[in-house]
Amino acid sequence: MSRKSGFSITLAAVFFLFSFFFFAGHRPVRSQVNGGTPKGYIDVHMHLRAQGRAAGGQRSPGPGRRPPLEARQGRHGGNQDLAAAADNLISIMDRLGIAKAIILPPPQKPGQQGAHTYKNQLGAIRSHPDRLVLGAGGGELNPIIQGTDPSSVTPAIRAEFERKAEEIIRDGAHVFGEMTCLHFSFGQTHVFEQVPPDHPLFLLLADIAAKNNIPIDLHWEAVPEEMATPQALIERSSNNPARVQATVPGLERLLSHNRKARIVVVHVGWDNTGYQTVDLLRRLLKTHPNLYCGLKFVRKQYEPFQRGNNMADQNLRIKPEWVQLMSDFSDRFVVGADEFVGTQGSKGHGPPSLEDTWTIIEQLPAAVRTKVGRDNAARIYGL
Repeated sequence: MSRKSGFSITLAAVFFLFSFFFFAGHRPVRSQVNGGTPKGYIDVHMHLRAQGRAAGGQRSPGPGRRPPLEARQGRHGGNQDLAAAADNLISIMDRLGIAKAIILPPPQKPGQQGAHTYKNQLGAIRSHPDRLVLGAGGGELNPIIQGTDPSSVTPAIRAEFERKAEEIIRDGAHVFGEMTCLHFSFGQTHVFEQVPPDHPLFLLLADIAAKNNIPIDLHWEAVPEEMATPQALIERSSNNPARVQATVPGLERLLSHNRKARIVVVHVGWDNTGYQTVDLLRRLLKTHPNLYCGLKFVRKQYEPFQRGNNMADQNLRIKPEWVQLMSDFSDRFVVGADEFVGTQGSKGHGPPSLEDTWTIIEQLPAAVRTKVGRDNAARIYGL
């Protein structure tokens, strides 16, 4: 080989290495889990969405926009589409190394258009008994809580609530959810919901959950004290009120009510108020041993109204303070990516939070990743 040829090869190698490291630093981290190799991961918070048109014949919106609630919940798609959505979810799970996923309905309120119960999705879930797990309560229990003034909970209402909860248990649910104490509206067809976290029926649910060893999946936004709703959310949807009530004190009262009740606050790592900080989460986890956190991440390119404090940057690189928090409380975190998965090739079913969330989890130290991605969920949810 001539000296000139050797120099050319060396120069090419240097250029290749420079290009690799330059572009690697400017692209989102992607998951190394592929090829259908199961790692036994468990996702504790997923939804199925039937394919079809939204109410009024409107097509589902494009990427980055949430479709109307009734389209996301599968009112117009039917059981065949839900079964196909379940099949599609299984194929995605295989690619990401997820062995099991809990499927649960979103939190609903009385009179909501497109409302449905978990029974709509039982067939699809049971078609994959080793992979998909039932969660229930968002369409049965949450509307009762949302529709009942805390000062007006009668014995009859309590009895009806308990009856529905017992039916959910008999049908094999592993979690009560998705429940909510504060749920912002992200579009004109997307509902706003708020009740006190220590609503008497939430306290009753905590007692039922503790008695039956079933956790509660709680959609919660961090609001330390009454505050103005962030302007970006007001602009996003007129369903959001000008002000929202505090949620942190009520959550602490709920946690203190029955220490045997496991409360999993979901969508942690996705901040819409500006107050879901690592410091707040650390204090709550230290104070309340029955509090657990379900992790989710959505990039701002899909939901630009987010307020910050998210667990990763926009290149999906996890932040050091979040790694430390999960390491310090490694028994208290699970993963609930919260994506609405439709039939293969369907569009407009919300941000791709499933792959992005698990890409971030893959960056945790191995021992922490095993707990957060699998072992904690198996223990907390009895899987």
